[in-house]
Amino acid sequence: MANIRVVSSLNDVATELQNLQITDIARANDVQFQLDEETPLQDAAEMKMKIRPGKHEFILVNPELLECKYRAKVELETSFNSMLDASMEQIDQELQPIEAGIAALRVLVGYNDQQIPPNGPPLNHRNRGVQHCIYPCPPVRVSCSLLFWDKDHFKPVLSRSYEIRLPPVGNVSITIRCLERIMQVLCSLVLS
Repeated sequence: MANIRVVSSLNDVATELQNLQITDIARANDVQFQLDEETPLQDAAEMKMKIRPGKHEFILVNPELLECKYRAKVELETSFNSMLDASMEQIDQELQPIEAGIAALRVLVGYNDQQIPPNGPPLNHRNRGVQHCIYPCPPVRVSCSLLFWDKDHFKPVLSRSYEIRLPPVGNVSITIRCLERIMQVLCSLVLS
């Protein structure tokens, strides 16, 4: 009875032959090989390429396991390739509208101002809302309200707003004093 060695790849076969010091095919009957159940499918496929029917080589005692692993690898690769092709096709279909949108945006980005069609009313007829302006000497809005005592409650008699332009002043306290004086003058004008 020949010595049976469990192998899982062609490298294992070479290692076992080296360990047994078998270098000649004439000693092929000294050892037989058994494929390990945990052999990876890729290694089994590589071994399948080297296995042939015959009587004058090293014997594999469980060729049916090798055949099953080889068929499993082929089926797995076929299924994987089918899944990959279907996924790529789905991704291409999902990307088509995005690529079309990107192409349209690239065209629009290339337009100059004259090529863009007008949209909406002319600028001078639009409600532009609050506009932000730069004032080197900002106007100060001053309100002057006078109240008097009525028999039931206070009520405004006169309310006016004045816009005053002050020169730019570095000292804030001077500006505040100027505003207080202006308020006094305005209130006295309203009263008179």
